Amino acid sequence: MEARSSVTKVVSELIGKIILPDRANPEGDLSIMRAHWVPFVRPVNSKYPRTILVSFGDFRIKEQILSQARKVHEFKLDDNTRFRVFSDMSVAAAHRHRKFVGLIDDFKRWGAPAGIVQLAKLKVLYKGQANVFQNVQEERNFLQHIQKQANN
Repeated sequence: MEARSSVTKVVSELIGKIILPDRANPEGDLSIMRAHWVPFVRPVNSKYPRTILVSFGDFRIKEQILSQARKVHEFKLDDNTRFRVFSDMSVAAAHRHRKFVGLIDDFKRWGAPAGIVQLAKLKVLYKGQANVFQNVQEERNFLQHIQKQANN
């Protein structure tokens, strides 16, 4: 098994200990797909650490983290270093993502694993074929198609 990057480990610890300490299973899977430093020069006088970009496999965990970040605004490490968490997508893309969350559960209930890919696209695996959708109506139509096939 491939070793996790040190940045991913740091992010996992930050989330488990500081951002979501009351999570039911703080040691559980956070579905971190990728975490890396953003390559840019940080101003010398900056009071914040370097920027880390994190990609989550489960949008619900990302939403929990962003929700907590909106409430707290700024977090502190043990050494009093402050850091903030924010979404890196446009408001329109975030809105489309929120619409997908309920549909993901519906697809999974009908045996079609689903997840969000790229910027606000839903990917559904059904009968060995990947289907990618960009709007909620297409996805609902496809879900109805799956439900009809299952009921026949």
